[in-house]
Amino acid sequence: MIKSTSKHLPHYAGLFGIFIFAVLGFAVFSYDKAFQYALAFAVVIAYIVWGIVHHWLHNDLTTSVVIEYVAIGVLGLVVILGLVSST
Repeated sequence: MIKSTSKHLPHYAGLFGIFIFAVLGFAVFSYDKAFQYALAFAVVIAYIVWGIVHHWLHNDLTTSVVIEYVAIGVLGLVVILGLVSST
């Protein structure tokens, strides 16, 4: 189990970095809604690309995995844009 987890750790560090970048971007540019919208789109695209690359490198990329990452990305985008537009 530890060997399996440690094999994926560098990949998840990159994903964690993407999300930290997003949180900091939203905090620093809280006054600029247009930038926050662009940041939300960029983070979702980065998340989807990260998922595809991660599964491709581990030889388990399928159409259903791509659809899942796109669906979760779109759901996250809707939530983020809803939160940004309500503040």
